[in-house]
Amino acid sequence: MPPTAAQQLQIRGRTFLTEAPYEFADRVGRLGEGPIIDRYWHVQEGDVVFDVGAGHGLWTLPSCALGARVYAVEPNESSCVALERLLALNRFTSQCHIVQVALSNRKGEHPAELRACAAPFFEGDPEITTLDALVKALKIPKVDWIKIDVEGGERCVIAGGLRTLMRYRPVVVIEDHTGVAPFMYYCVPHDTRGKILATLKTLSYTVVDEPYSDRNFIVGWPSERVRFPPPDDPHAVAGTV
Repeated sequence: MPPTAAQQLQIRGRTFLTEAPYEFADRVGRLGEGPIIDRYWHVQEGDVVFDVGAGHGLWTLPSCALGARVYAVEPNESSCVALERLLALNRFTSQCHIVQVALSNRKGEHPAELRACAAPFFEGDPEITTLDALVKALKIPKVDWIKIDVEGGERCVIAGGLRTLMRYRPVVVIEDHTGVAPFMYYCVPHDTRGKILATLKTLSYTVVDEPYSDRNFIVGWPSERVRFPPPDDPHAVAGTV
């Protein structure tokens, strides 16, 4: 992403800079994917966030602005370079650790799902690891939030992060590519969406399904949380899929 004029955006009273026009803002200047972020991404100061499929920081930068420690997982070097520049622009570098790997259900392996969906978007041949292995290697004491957007390979990321979900009980926000071409040609017949929902429910997560544009977001939080988002949020919901 070549440098362009800086644009200031805001999330819950905190401001950050990005480089317009990019994907952060829609035509009315609202944060990209704003309805999902506004309703569910209630990151607090000191929280630990995993942004899996970080791209140029659509979820990383707002998380940093809200005071979180972010681990931005992104396999493509060009996106990592762009994100590094945006972190420096905002003086967020100390808050974010960029990890240039791809996540799957097994270290070093490209399962059929990853080859069919996410792998065509890789630049070269990235290192493949799992969320559980990464959390262990980085010696992370807690994980509060995980966002996953990996072009149809989301089920593999969840399968490789079961210990993390069971131990730390983070909120998860997953972009569901089931109905989006070309991913649908693998995801629909293999029911990747159904498998994600079943896994989260097995782990005692409450799950809601949120449509956005031409796709859905699957949002899950531990069922021991009586209500999420926080009760003072006017958008708080308690429904399940």
